[in-house]
Amino acid sequence: MTNETELARSIDNAKQAETIVNHPLFIASLATLRELTVETFESLGFNDTQKMQECNVRLNLIEEFESNLITVIQNGNVAFAELEAIQTFQQELNNER
Repeated sequence: MTNETELARSIDNAKQAETIVNHPLFIASLATLRELTVETFESLGFNDTQKMQECNVRLNLIEEFESNLITVIQNGNVAFAELEAIQTFQQELNNER
């Protein structure tokens, strides 16, 4: 079972990730990276397979980066629910005594 310190750390990480994901500069930066990559891809000739692959890798990295932050947020939400359940259970135990 995960201890309360780990759950609290996961919750804190989620708050930080959420701040990053919702920050206007972050949103604009990723949008710009995506747009530039797609524009580069669209301007390539049929024989530019190396550059096509580079664009694909770049788009995949952007998606993976966003996905990782979203996973951190989701893990924090789960940790919050677990911590809340633990605290509720402990409160119920204390009330029974």
